[in-house]
Amino acid sequence: MYFILYILLISDTATQPLTNRDDSLLRRCPGVDHQLLQILRIENSDLRKQLSVYNSKLRNFQQQMEYLQTIIHDLSYKYETLNAVFMETGTPKLPDVSPDQPRDPGTTVGEPNTEQRPSIAFYAAVSVDTETNPVVFDKVYLNEGGCYDNTTGEFTCGVSGVYHITWSVETFGEEDVGTILDVNGKEFGYTWTDSQDQQYDTSTSVAILRLNAGDVVKVTLQSGSKVDARQSVFTGHFLFR
Repeated sequence: MYFILYILLISDTATQPLTNRDDSLLRRCPGVDHQLLQILRIENSDLRKQLSVYNSKLRNFQQQMEYLQTIIHDLSYKYETLNAVFMETGTPKLPDVSPDQPRDPGTTVGEPNTEQRPSIAFYAAVSVDTETNPVVFDKVYLNEGGCYDNTTGEFTCGVSGVYHITWSVETFGEEDVGTILDVNGKEFGYTWTDSQDQQYDTSTSVAILRLNAGDVVKVTLQSGSKVDARQSVFTGHFLFR
């Protein structure tokens, strides 16, 4: 009997005031008093309020999903645009990772993993004023991959690919020093340092080189004889294959 009564109460007509339906309900379910009817009506009202809240949350969730879909489409367009630019410049394209395809959590979208990008990098400086040729940057701060030799000042390429190389040379007094970035005996860059009396002067140059395994990179003196130790450094790191 209670089940039948509850079904009547949650029907569309249950929104009518209680006073308009008391007699009808009592006739259909003899023995049910006004107090029980009121309790069921309250429960029905609470359920309808909860349903309204859930419907509102559902609409908000659907709006958020639509917004996320818009962002995904925008990122996909940018992804394709970047790959088109990379193809024109000869740069390796971004890895193909779609929203429906799970990716390795250890990798980052748009960045090669450790197998594709070897850990090769070095950073060395001149610890004392030197007149050696090639310049020996003897104080090593970083030598990831062990490709730099601080006794000869030479970086020997361990893995073929594109590398970022920089070098800075400082002089003091009236020393004029010119340097050359030497790769297997060929010149790939220059610096010129022209200091004034009792003043320091520093020159820096950068090179992006495609090197083969076994290529030797070093800094040689073109002119002058003395390199100051304060800010003379030689650095390089692997970019991509």
